[in-house]
Amino acid sequence: MNPSGESFAALLNDGTVEIWNSQTQGNLSLPLSEFAIDNLRFNASGEYLLMHSGQNRTVTVGDLRGKTIAKLAGTWGEDWLNPLTWNNPISPDGRYAATLQVDNTIQIWTIAGDKVAVTSPISGKVQSIAFSPDGQFLATAGGQGKVQLWNLQGQPVANFQAHPNWVDQVYFTADGKGLMTIAPSDSGTAAVQTWDVQGNPVNKIRSDRFTDGTTFSDLARFTFTNPQTNQFISAADDRAFLWNLNGETATLHGRQGWFIPTSVQANAVQISASGQQIATLGGDRQIRVWDGRGNQIAQYEGYAMALSADGKSIVVISANNTPKQYPIRDLNELIEQACRWLRPSIALEGTSETRQICDVP
Repeated sequence: MNPSGESFAALLNDGTVEIWNSQTQGNLSLPLSEFAIDNLRFNASGEYLLMHSGQNRTVTVGDLRGKTIAKLAGTWGEDWLNPLTWNNPISPDGRYAATLQVDNTIQIWTIAGDKVAVTSPISGKVQSIAFSPDGQFLATAGGQGKVQLWNLQGQPVANFQAHPNWVDQVYFTADGKGLMTIAPSDSGTAAVQTWDVQGNPVNKIRSDRFTDGTTFSDLARFTFTNPQTNQFISAADDRAFLWNLNGETATLHGRQGWFIPTSVQANAVQISASGQQIATLGGDRQIRVWDGRGNQIAQYEGYAMALSADGKSIVVISANNTPKQYPIRDLNELIEQACRWLRPSIALEGTSETRQICDVP
């Protein structure tokens, strides 16, 4: 879904890309099977849809009318089928995108297709990249445990060792003044650490376990991140852990099959910009919406979803490939709605507790 919530796109099994407009209720079908599209992303303005083909090593930029704007050579990482590989290839301001070349260099492009810069070859696999919040810097990490920082001219700014062997993910902190890495903890290092932009360690955020004893290193590659709020969610099969730079904040309690790790399916976890609404896709083909305290507030049947950036609506695609948009109400709004419906009954026979909750004398 684009940031305004007006348009959303889906990649269907036949390789077709469908773009729907929630205002006009119209849809546009792009028969792109020959392009072998495997990933879709809107830019921050929501004006353009970037369509990635690892097979053809090309990212196609199109507008919402289906017109091709540009073709960017390269891929979003070597393992482009891994949903957590290169999960931030577009700058937060929507102006730039990055691709990986066969010589292990990073090319930085404008959305219009102009090549801005090319980095020098990077040693080791480039597993993760992230643009800074102001879009002026790019961080890369992966093989050999190194993190490198580049400016938009493709020049190296910093280079430091974050782990002896490997880094799963790298992110800028929300204020852009630091970096966060997620890495295996089997070498005696902390699984999650923060650094300043020169590569000096700042804080070890998470050791090896959550409060219930679940090993964090087992979930490291399952972690979805909302860089805007420094918020993270790590999903297991029957629960998910919500945490931030200060530690664990909530647990989403479920049953077996309620959660799909994001390493298995892209977009299986989505978080609103404020971090107060979380949508999860389960192996039971149920989509659940939670608040930031871990309370489930909605549930729908479907196999794909798109949570709006403001967290006020969600698009659910059901088995017949028909999208439907639902409003999302927080727990207080749901209580208010229930009180309006039940006010006459509460006035007649409500308990003191329900009268207090619904403000019924």
